[in-house]
Amino acid sequence: MLFRFSGTGKTTPIDLMAGIEMPTKGSVSYKGQAITGPSPERGVIFQSYSLMPWLTVTGNVRLAVDAIFPKMSKAEKVAHYVKMVGLSHAAPSGGIVGRNAPAGERGASPGDGSRGLVAG
Repeated sequence: MLFRFSGTGKTTPIDLMAGIEMPTKGSVSYKGQAITGPSPERGVIFQSYSLMPWLTVTGNVRLAVDAIFPKMSKAEKVAHYVKMVGLSHAAPSGGIVGRNAPAGERGASPGDGSRGLVAG
């Protein structure tokens, strides 16, 4: 996590690590590989959550899983990420926005959800 005053350049390194922006000089790498764009191996959770308020917790997580794994059976994977962040009790509801974002981001993760996260 990066903690600095507003306007001190926190967003730029986060965008570079996420592959949202490219450096004008030098390079940025992750696990020894150059970052050339966004990837399922890295994720960003923004301060303002990007959730669909009309969807349930499960629906929001499924949206992320669908985007990354379009041909895969998703029910078990969605349930795994909802449980991972402690929202199984709220899965049928649309509440707890702040804790739903990490589950959705994890749902976009390959494998077990242990990819690198960058908070922005």
